[in-house]
Amino acid sequence: MVLYFLKKSRFLLAAAPLLACCVGGHDPFSDSSNAGIVIVRQSVRSGDTVRIFGTETLQVIVTVKELVRQIAVSSPHNRRFSNPDTTIAAAQFGGEPFTFYFSYYDTGWNRIILSAIRTGGAPHSDTIDLYVISPLH
Repeated sequence: MVLYFLKKSRFLLAAAPLLACCVGGHDPFSDSSNAGIVIVRQSVRSGDTVRIFGTETLQVIVTVKELVRQIAVSSPHNRRFSNPDTTIAAAQFGGEPFTFYFSYYDTGWNRIILSAIRTGGAPHSDTIDLYVISPLH
């Protein structure tokens, strides 16, 4: 019985800092700086060179959904968007992860902008810059 109590008390001592963080201190789910967009899968990174008419992919999720009104992904020269940007409202966040496709018809620098419009704070944005080349010389 004493051995059982010692094992349980060691677990409680190890878990005490975690409980104190969640109960008495900072709540990460009420902090609007944690609300935004996270890329979970991507075929390109900022600064990459891609081929004209090729297709690149970004898959994103929304963090702290309760504090985000909408997200927007824009890339003005993207062939895969019917408009320069795509906006997803909070009511659609249950359908994540969201996958976005990018393909460009002209060479040069292009930018992808990922934006989260937070309910109580400043908007959060990330950018990915891509250089598009043609395989023909």
